[in-house]
Amino acid sequence: MALPVHVSSIQVLRDVHTALCLFGDDARNALSATEMEISRMVNWLQNDRRLYWDSQIRHCRQELATYKAELFRKRTSQVMGNEGNLAEPKELVRMATKKLEYAEAQLARVKRWQQPLQQALMEYRGAAQPLGDCVSGDLQRGLAMLDRMIRALEEYASGGPPSTQTTRDVRAENLRASVARPLDEPAGDGHPSTASEPAVAAPEVHSSSETNEAQIPSPETAEG
Repeated sequence: MALPVHVSSIQVLRDVHTALCLFGDDARNALSATEMEISRMVNWLQNDRRLYWDSQIRHCRQELATYKAELFRKRTSQVMGNEGNLAEPKELVRMATKKLEYAEAQLARVKRWQQPLQQALMEYRGAAQPLGDCVSGDLQRGLAMLDRMIRALEEYASGGPPSTQTTRDVRAENLRASVARPLDEPAGDGHPSTASEPAVAAPEVHSSSETNEAQIPSPETAEG
């Protein structure tokens, strides 16, 4: 059975409807922006950084091989009696070795962060999924219900009977609520509900002929 509701201002319901629409837009935009940022970060870590450090390692290895060859050539020249300074080529080999070790360490870090990143993404999406479902499902159904309530109250406040569409929408909503309620769940009066009653019903309007027949007594009644 539909419970009575005291509504003092239809404008408040309109304001709530507007606020819920704005909330839905903000939530969708936030979820979309977050997903875009996540995709950018995943692509940066799994593709950009990995390819970059792979290329840096190849470059450092080639550079180190060149400096080692130069150091070997100068050492060979010293053995053959040609004096030469080995300090510079040794320093170049040392620096190239450090650059190679750094690039290899960075590539190892990139690979090491793959698993924690995937775990963090799973945790985030598991927490954000209910909000996405609410915005795309529950919120839209709630806005539609609130819109029907506002129309019904506006028609009631105007003094006329509710339109056929409004009555049909309210009855359909009550029917869905009745079907969704368990059979053993008590209704508003404390007894199990077997059928839902419409929250808004069109008043019965009798024709003038029916009203006259109800007011004029029959001849048998007049004779008595």
